Amino acid sequence: ATLATSSSMAIVSSERLSELFSKIDTDGDGSVSKEEFIAGRLDNMSEEQVTAMWNQLDTTGSGSLTESDFVSAMGSLDRVCATRLCNQQRQ
Repeated sequence: ATLATSSSMAIVSSERLSELFSKIDTDGDGSVSKEEFIAGRLDNMSEEQVTAMWNQLDTTGSGSLTESDFVSAMGSLDRVCATRLCNQQRQ
């Protein structure tokens, strides 16, 4: 799956989202916790903003996301935000 925001924006592929997941999953347990997600946030995003994003991603309220859950949920989020998050994590 590939997300394209527009012809002038970067494309966020499921592979890039998987790379992002691996970077955020700091304990390597195969799931991202809310704490890991908040710690991996963009520099220009507040903890409140990231918490609100987490609440959109964690639709089951389990407190963690598997890689497939993460990739699927990020694909449903604002594509500009997903692109920025991937781009920052690649640096």
